[in-house]
Amino acid sequence: MQLVQQLNKVRLYMVHTTEQHTVKRMNISLVFHYIKDNSPVSRVEIAKHLGLTKATVSTIVQELINKGLVYEMGPGASSGGRKPVIIVFNQQCAYSIGVDVKVGYVQGLLVDFKGKVVQKEIITYEQEHMSKQTIINIVKKTIYTLLEATPPSLYGVVGISIGVPGIVDCDGFILHAPNLNWKDVDIQTILADEFNIPVIVDNDSNFGAIAEYTFGKIPHTNNFLYVSVGVGIGAGIIINGQLYKGSFGFSGEVGHMTIVPDGALCSCGNKGCWELYASEKALHKASNRLNSENLGIDDLVHLANKGDYHVIELFKEMGEYFGIGLSNLVNIFNPESIVIGSSLNKLSKWIEPAIYREMETRALVYHRRRFHISFSHLNNDATCLGGSLQAIETFCRTTLNIIK
Repeated sequence: MQLVQQLNKVRLYMVHTTEQHTVKRMNISLVFHYIKDNSPVSRVEIAKHLGLTKATVSTIVQELINKGLVYEMGPGASSGGRKPVIIVFNQQCAYSIGVDVKVGYVQGLLVDFKGKVVQKEIITYEQEHMSKQTIINIVKKTIYTLLEATPPSLYGVVGISIGVPGIVDCDGFILHAPNLNWKDVDIQTILADEFNIPVIVDNDSNFGAIAEYTFGKIPHTNNFLYVSVGVGIGAGIIINGQLYKGSFGFSGEVGHMTIVPDGALCSCGNKGCWELYASEKALHKASNRLNSENLGIDDLVHLANKGDYHVIELFKEMGEYFGIGLSNLVNIFNPESIVIGSSLNKLSKWIEPAIYREMETRALVYHRRRFHISFSHLNNDATCLGGSLQAIETFCRTTLNIIK
């Protein structure tokens, strides 16, 4: 009996200690993210906003100062009594690199600890002449260029993210990226061995959704879809403020949703996939039927602005197909918003009316009542930005023991 009582005391002590540790980690995270989002601030302001004691805030702030994550700037304005000491987030204490591997180009961004872009690098290539290894070498070259551009800092580059248009499992292993013609590619290990820096890999749309949630023009929107349109179409899904990835990390492959039964054959093996009718690749293919000069999006926009009937009709047709796919997504997910991310925002004045016309006849009335569509202002930076933020959060969680 005495032994049982002693064991119970030990268990209670362990539970109490674990709870204390968890509460402390949560408080550190709250203070860290409040300073990051609201810097410059005083300890008094932090304590008041978060409902923590001044002593707790002072202890945590000192820990963050010791880690080089924040610093004291000096006294602020006084509202009576002693002037408060102002705390500033040190956004130059670390950097991360985000890379977006697309069909035809590789883009990389170097960002500071708060997500501000410091340097951009873009390398284009001809897809049909490039092997998998050659594209990986371009990715390496992009990263080396950005590493050379990194300013001196306390922690240096703390993470690298790679966004790809394909199916990536929860461990960052690329199972299939059909538009790149990649299968079973462990680029995470390849790059981690090359640079000795932590590497995370995910679908490009997932990273894009994170960027849109953080930097986009949809404040207070916790349930939305980020639909990325390039050579293919993918979606990053935000539910209750969290990225939804499915049971095994494969969610969001909306471009392979069938919208034309027995339609054209897709590289995924299916027929009639959405991305065959509403992507940049689909637009390029359709425009070649109108004109043999291999026109790009900017050329087509120029012709549409001059009133070219055939190009305008082409845009409208694409908008109709796009509206069909979006209607399906709205009926399934009931989001507050869908954000479209791609260079298609240049076509918005022609395709947006067609999208809404289709949605009015196909999306359920209750679903579209308080729903809106917007085109991302982040353009082609979204994947790199979102991946960089994820790399920074991973560093905070694993190295600094700061949870989100």
